[in-house]
Amino acid sequence: MASSGQVPQNRDDLAAHLREQLDFLSASADRFDSGQESEAKRLASTLRTLLHDTRSSNSLLGQLSLKSRKLYNTLIPDEPGNLIGHSGLTRMVFGAKGAKYSPPLDDRPSIFLRQTSFEEWWNEVIIKDGNGTTFSREDIVLSVANTDGGVHVDPHLEEEYAELSRKNSLGWASKTNDSQSPLEHPELATVRQIAHEILKTFVQGYRAPSAPESDGLIVAAAGMTRGTSAHPPSFKPYVRGKVGRNEKCPCGSSKKYKHCHGT
Repeated sequence: MASSGQVPQNRDDLAAHLREQLDFLSASADRFDSGQESEAKRLASTLRTLLHDTRSSNSLLGQLSLKSRKLYNTLIPDEPGNLIGHSGLTRMVFGAKGAKYSPPLDDRPSIFLRQTSFEEWWNEVIIKDGNGTTFSREDIVLSVANTDGGVHVDPHLEEEYAELSRKNSLGWASKTNDSQSPLEHPELATVRQIAHEILKTFVQGYRAPSAPESDGLIVAAAGMTRGTSAHPPSFKPYVRGKVGRNEKCPCGSSKKYKHCHGT
């Protein structure tokens, strides 16, 4: 089709797009919460439309001058001096299907709830893996959307993102009896929590309490446990190789492994 020029979309057009995008976000969030965790890839694509500016394209929030609004922030920051992996927008839970990363949604202690500027919110560190690599909301959203099945599937992934999403570089596993299972795909639960923050910011009265886990719940990110499971797993740093019992524990506690996570 030959083009004779361009016609700008007016503010009413853009506002209608915003309502649609928030509806898309809410629908995908509901599907994620019902168990379809791959829906995080569509969440990331919608978040990219709303949030990401490039030299050749403008985010929808930017076009509506809404990036000056304070954004809802549920991050539990990493503690200074922490030497092990930290995922500040997720928690680790144990339910009917085993242990996994999960978005806490509205189930966050009020001490961690605040509002921050877009620049701080988009760029602050939300994940630090066991290699010391850090990730922001921008890093996670764009990696999932641009390369890992959101709007595009790249033949290659950035090494750091591949380590996080495929090789458990966060370094956490669940242990039941003598079995140790790495926790997988923190990026998907992280995207869901980012979508939750956007919906809380722009949809009046939006609320999404986290679904209860049928076998009890362990909340690791806030250092708390709750639930009724008689024999829940323990969460511990994932050990790829053998650690001597008298060596320092890889969790960073400075204790010997036999007196810490080697028990």
